[in-house]
Amino acid sequence: ENCRFESLSGWALFIGEGTHGNRVTDCAFRNLGSGAIHLSAEKDIAPEDEYCRGHVIERCTMADGGKRKAGCVAVLSRHAADVVIRDNTITRFPYSGISCGWNWSFKKTMTSNNLISGNRIFDLGDDDLVGDMGAIYMLGRQPGTVIENNRIRDIRGTVFCWGIYLDEGSAEITVRGNLVSDCKLEPFHVHYGMDNLITGNVFIAGKNGACCSVTRATMDANNKFEPGTKVFDFTGNLCIADGMPFYLKSIWETYPRQELIDAWKGDNNFCWQIDEDCKVKVCEDWHYINLTMTPLADAEFIAPGREEHSVFRSGPRPSAARLRAENVPEALVRLYEVYLGGAK
Repeated sequence: ENCRFESLSGWALFIGEGTHGNRVTDCAFRNLGSGAIHLSAEKDIAPEDEYCRGHVIERCTMADGGKRKAGCVAVLSRHAADVVIRDNTITRFPYSGISCGWNWSFKKTMTSNNLISGNRIFDLGDDDLVGDMGAIYMLGRQPGTVIENNRIRDIRGTVFCWGIYLDEGSAEITVRGNLVSDCKLEPFHVHYGMDNLITGNVFIAGKNGACCSVTRATMDANNKFEPGTKVFDFTGNLCIADGMPFYLKSIWETYPRQELIDAWKGDNNFCWQIDEDCKVKVCEDWHYINLTMTPLADAEFIAPGREEHSVFRSGPRPSAARLRAENVPEALVRLYEVYLGGAK
């Protein structure tokens, strides 16, 4: 409690194998060679007494890290369960803010039931330094894990830079009530995953990105597309785009467009396009490098059970009053008002 970790060449705090129930509260981590806090057992599957579990990290400030090792994150939770990372402020790291999970597949591990809640994450990354990052970065199957009520903005990296990033094998994760804006690419991205719930979020994209993107949708153990499995349920979100389609399938390889359609489950989203000339809602082939896009016709994507009740509007950036007039849920409008107020 109330400790200060400052001007250190490596990690400030390591919580390792066999540790249970530690609390780190109201501490300051500044000017670090690596990251602030590293939690991890040695293996992804271990006996109960070797678990890293039940830890709480809350109300801490983490700033100006990665001075010697730019690939370090503020909080790294690798093989750990029942961890709470709550109400922290994270800023000015060259890479990701919070990274949870350490398995690049759908394999079962001990990583489960983690809570990432109420954190303020802003001013991360460097346009010339590190890529493949997110303010909150997830890996692997994590049943019971929740990412909620976080405020994320101003995230920059070289390429592959998102707000909330569900990387390889992310599964059984709930993402709800988050406000994400001003990222180099999309506020929300999934590389490949399954059975995630994305609901009640406000995703505000800039000129460089859509509101939501997917790389490969769902995959089997051999990295082949798995028909019939849903990458997520994307429901009840407020999406504001500016010159890009709302949803992207962003890939290097050429897969049939039916993949994105089959893997998508979602409805009752409210989508506002600031650029009235951008009439495309969904693209199934978006290359980061050469900026090509293959649009999907509305009739291909919007169908019973898939976006049939979502609302699509366009015009200058809407006021909160306009969103209320459109019957956008009050919880989403209040999150949007936080964005309009510029709070971090």
